[in-house]
Amino acid sequence: MLFGSEICKEGKCVNTQPGYECYCKQGFYYDGNLLECVDVDECLDESNCRNGVCENTRGGYRCACTPPAEYSPAQRQCLSPEEMERAPERRDVCWSQRGEDGMCAGPLAGPALTFDDCCCRQGRGWGAQCRPCPPRGAGSHCPTSQSESNSFWDTSPLLLGKPPRDEDSSEEDSDECRCVSGRCVPRPGGAVCECPGGFQLDASRARCVDIDECRELNQRGL
Repeated sequence: MLFGSEICKEGKCVNTQPGYECYCKQGFYYDGNLLECVDVDECLDESNCRNGVCENTRGGYRCACTPPAEYSPAQRQCLSPEEMERAPERRDVCWSQRGEDGMCAGPLAGPALTFDDCCCRQGRGWGAQCRPCPPRGAGSHCPTSQSESNSFWDTSPLLLGKPPRDEDSSEEDSDECRCVSGRCVPRPGGAVCECPGGFQLDASRARCVDIDECRELNQRGL
């Protein structure tokens, strides 16, 4: 090799016929004069760290915010605690009930949701501070399929992870149906765990796990 180990620093050199190609890591770019990968100074782009102090690092950058502000990677800026609470990427508990006293109850089963997903999926309150969901109806930002009636995300006791109880049923008959990331569906002899699209039950039959579609297709030879 003409330049030995000096060629294509911080990257991967691939021989071609003729010549070579240099593939740089994320956060680096290829300098044709130096014949190597050079660190990108993300701090030159002021939009990467608005309201904060940007520090360039090898392959990336850090954005220092003045407490109590925090950095939002999605918005690439420092936000106050109140703004972070409303940040679109933030996920938290979704509540099925919110009283006039501002207190929430009935956490929905399944993974934590963003504020929009929670309120569009029959939630009434969101997060540890029980932030109220906006009224449904005209002007709703939710897709029609979510804002009207959602067959999977529902405020029934099943969604809360418990099978329905008859008034005269015994305590033994009313054991909680365990169904992580799914919902319990009543069946003769007891409730079963049902998973949403793209998920399947694991060996415990009590947890919905993501289906690895890429692996499935490869095994089928597609």
